[in-house]
Amino acid sequence: MEFPQSVKDEVKRRSGGKCECKRKSCKHNGRCRSKATEFHHKTSAKAGGSNTLSNCEHLCKPCHENTRSYGSH
Repeated sequence: MEFPQSVKDEVKRRSGGKCECKRKSCKHNGRCRSKATEFHHKTSAKAGGSNTLSNCEHLCKPCHENTRSYGSH
């Protein structure tokens, strides 16, 4: 399930093109701030998550790969 372009555009504006990750399981302290290139469902589609702005996170590849739901749909 992919986010609509309108959601991706708004998330890019919100993030300023920087990774929004704040996970303690990642190597950064606080917000990552690396260049964001991927869109992540905070709640996966498999778990009933939607393709809405509130469920979308703009992440760099390493932070995206570090999420529990990476690769599962």
